[in-house]
Amino acid sequence: MKRVTPTELRGNLYNLLDEILETGIPLEIERGGKRLQIVPVEKVDKLQRYIFKV
Repeated sequence: MKRVTPTELRGNLYNLLDEILETGIPLEIERGGKRLQIVPVEKVDKLQRYIFKV
């Protein structure tokens, strides 16, 4: 997982977001000794919720 500071995030936001979308690897931001993550969210196909019997 890649880790950046808030300053790095601000200066390179769009490139970092594109990288997350391309690779699926979350980004970690450390601020004030605490960590945050930006993670891609997979869109769930509505049909995956149903069980089909054949």
